Amino acid sequence: MIKNCLRELNLRPPIMIKSKGLKQGDTISMVSLSAAHSYLFPKRIERAARFFRDRGYEVKFGKTLCLNQDTKSGTPQERAEDLHSQFLDDKVAAIISASGGLFCNELLEHLDYSMISKNPKIFCGYSDNTVISAAILKYSNLVSFYGPCVVPEFGEYPNPFQDTAENFFNAVNGRLGEVKNTQGQTEEFVDWFADDCVKRELRPSEPYEWISNGRTSGKLVGGCSLSLSQLAGTKYDFDYKDNLLFLEIPEGDIMGRGVSPARVDSFITDLQLSRRLERVSGLIVGRLFRQSEEDKNRIKDSFYAKTKNLGIPVLYGPAITHGEPKVTIPFGVQASLDSSKNEFRILEQGVVI
Repeated sequence: MIKNCLRELNLRPPIMIKSKGLKQGDTISMVSLSAAHSYLFPKRIERAARFFRDRGYEVKFGKTLCLNQDTKSGTPQERAEDLHSQFLDDKVAAIISASGGLFCNELLEHLDYSMISKNPKIFCGYSDNTVISAAILKYSNLVSFYGPCVVPEFGEYPNPFQDTAENFFNAVNGRLGEVKNTQGQTEEFVDWFADDCVKRELRPSEPYEWISNGRTSGKLVGGCSLSLSQLAGTKYDFDYKDNLLFLEIPEGDIMGRGVSPARVDSFITDLQLSRRLERVSGLIVGRLFRQSEEDKNRIKDSFYAKTKNLGIPVLYGPAITHGEPKVTIPFGVQASLDSSKNEFRILEQGVVI
């Protein structure tokens, strides 16, 4: 039975916890915590599993990979129980979320944060997995990772993009440093229902762009903009004071299109009204996803207009994105921005080396 541990939320460990780095021979577990994409696209799960096995890892499939309940990968209790079982399994070294969606927030009041803090594992996912990482950071004090998921990234045809895979392994093996631009990018839409065996080609990457100059450092917090809206006003939200906020703007409601500039502008206003924006030491806006050049410029103008009086550096363009390839970012570790060097650097590893 899943234990509701709200009464334990004040038992936060005094020291930030990091998992051991991933090594060959370790077991990587796959779980589905939001939408039922793993149920709908099992070939991509198989492809991802083959990729990890070929790299020398064992693979474990969580029970939720096979569940589909009204587009969700099981009930909140089933998803929380599956996640708990991976943290409790001594053989598991890393847990990778199958995909994102809209429903990870259903798990937050069902998670045993005390147990998670006592059984640290690498946890990685992006999009609405943001809310799980925020809650785990706050109440388990465990560093997790904003990075690739199983179905969309590790299930890529014929293999994951090299930069995505190498950035992930660098993060979970304790080899982080300067966050450099990826070798190319793509936002090509592939209809997985019709035929997902389509090899996507890369075009040249956009260079980094400084919306506002400056130099600063702080702990990394943030994630998907929609998820940050879900967290606003809840006890699970990040601590923003003097920290570096990274933002990723996901796809919009229409498949194959990005979020409209008007909605992004409204989201930035929400950050202002909630006093989150004025508390951060710097801002990192990830590479925009499926936007026209005109809309990209409108969005960047919105960020400039609403941050110019804050006196903080604002960087646009790192591959924190729903597109490919992507970087893997640890939550809660020290990082720095320096516009004079055109540099975004992670100063602290997210795992124990």
